[in-house]
Amino acid sequence: MEIEIRVGYHETDRMGIVHHSHYFPWFEKGRIELIRQRGFSYAGWEKSGFYLPVIETHCRFLAPVYFDDLLTLEIEGPVQDRLRLNFSYTLTRRADKKVAARAGTTHVIVNHDGKPIKWPKIIKTFLEANK
Repeated sequence: MEIEIRVGYHETDRMGIVHHSHYFPWFEKGRIELIRQRGFSYAGWEKSGFYLPVIETHCRFLAPVYFDDLLTLEIEGPVQDRLRLNFSYTLTRRADKKVAARAGTTHVIVNHDGKPIKWPKIIKTFLEANK
């Protein structure tokens, strides 16, 4: 799944390059949109009493991104293992098709107390729908 991002002036640093801290909110936006486009609701999951906190993340910055650049964020996943969900992200500059960053996030499922829980039925349904 892909979303479009237009870089705002406030996201750049003194050198005119997007500051690294802005990439992770873009990844989160993409992940939530992927869940929505597949017919599920992250907000609904939280109302049901479980959350998907990020427990690990990585990002490799491959090319600079500047104010007003139009970007494509491709989100893939989730890939699951026994206890975790993994999403991957590729951020590409539209003008020259240059990959600007590749990243990943790893999540666990916890209850409102922050304790890991078994996969809720709705998550199993979500994962089955994406095979």
